[in-house]
Amino acid sequence: MVDRPHKPAAIHSPSTKLPQAAVAVDDAKVVARLPSGESVEVLLFGASVVSWKSAAGAENLWVSDAAKLDGSKPVRGGIPVVFPVRELFFIFFWARFCWLFCRSLRQLGGACGD
Repeated sequence: MVDRPHKPAAIHSPSTKLPQAAVAVDDAKVVARLPSGESVEVLLFGASVVSWKSAAGAENLWVSDAAKLDGSKPVRGGIPVVFPVRELFFIFFWARFCWLFCRSLRQLGGACGD
């Protein structure tokens, strides 16, 4: 093995544990809240972020007052997390994303498609 005179130091992980989000899942949405007060709300229909609040409670996203959040129409405003894919080639990536999302929810104590 070659000895390196200016070898970089190892990267250490923080000794303090980062705050964990409290995740609530229901039939229509997923809400995650940090202990500091920040929160995010994601609709399961269309996987759209429709609320992102700061610790002070200020809303950071715009969602139209006319938006239908019941799944009957696309959401007007917010952040679309998953874009529609019509190419057969990209179906693998869509399926992988959904699998990883559900696995992450289960690790946080939520349920996904059970």
